[in-house]
Amino acid sequence: MAFQAQLPINRTKPEVVVELTADTPLFGMNSKTDQILITFQEIFKELLHIENNNGELSYKKDFDAESIKHIILSKLDYGCLGPSPNVVILEPGMNPNSDEEILRAAEMYKKDFNLKDSDFLDIVADEAIYHRLIKGKKKWPKLRLHLGQWHTSKDFCSVLLVLFSSYGLLSLASRLGVRFLDKFEIAVDYRSTARILGLLWIAVGIAINIYITSKNIPFSEIMDGKNDTHICLKVWYLYYKWAGIWKAHRMGIRIGNFNIQRDSLAAVAPLFASAAKSNYTTAIAHFLSTIAAHPQLEENLHHVGSFKIPREKMKKIILSILVLDLMKR
Repeated sequence: MAFQAQLPINRTKPEVVVELTADTPLFGMNSKTDQILITFQEIFKELLHIENNNGELSYKKDFDAESIKHIILSKLDYGCLGPSPNVVILEPGMNPNSDEEILRAAEMYKKDFNLKDSDFLDIVADEAIYHRLIKGKKKWPKLRLHLGQWHTSKDFCSVLLVLFSSYGLLSLASRLGVRFLDKFEIAVDYRSTARILGLLWIAVGIAINIYITSKNIPFSEIMDGKNDTHICLKVWYLYYKWAGIWKAHRMGIRIGNFNIQRDSLAAVAPLFASAAKSNYTTAIAHFLSTIAAHPQLEENLHHVGSFKIPREKMKKIILSILVLDLMKR
């Protein structure tokens, strides 16, 4: 499939490519991600409105996961505000497991779009296709790859499960009614896994806020490295933080905000290596370096970044693909 979007910018000059160095910042926490986490914490504080009266805590309970989601969305900037893109269904390749066949299918796009030898072709792919197409860049340097953000979000779920399953995350999931923990642990169903991790993030956020209020612990001092106390609190604070960044990344896709997607991914990239997700670690490094090296591409992605296709529209697209495939046979 191809998505045709009208850019509100006229492109007449050739693209400038920035040479990256060892000092080019690609990974790590950044101010925008920090600010989003602060916003999340302010939302929890406002909703809970915890009061400590002589050791007796009281707090509000008149909210749920859906209301928290809507409040968060109201505080984030929406992207991709232009008209909806046209969806073009192109002829599929023959063998998706062959590097040469995948490259040949990519070259078909070049013909379909009447691209010149100096033009870049941008292709969004999951991690598996991404790695196959990276090999093709030696033959076609103008092939520019983008890592599919929904696939990345799913693997991000797996990272959280790998890192926190040993600390009782699966036990908490079972309390929410998850029966097949083995399938949950490998994120078989993205929608279900995302929903459970989101509910656990809310539960942990509420628990942390209640606990630190009862113990008079400032939120900013939870990770104080000068003492070895409150180890359990620190562990679950890290879940609250990293799952919060996953939540921000997912919402960035939902509202088409490229900056949130990129900054969240840059912040959590080291976690993929910690969870032994070597393929995704490499793919994320390639993706972020591509964005940093092509400032004009980054500007374009603010208008046509990753976004969520409504389920009903996606069903129609899939049906059209199946019909075309049957007609070919």
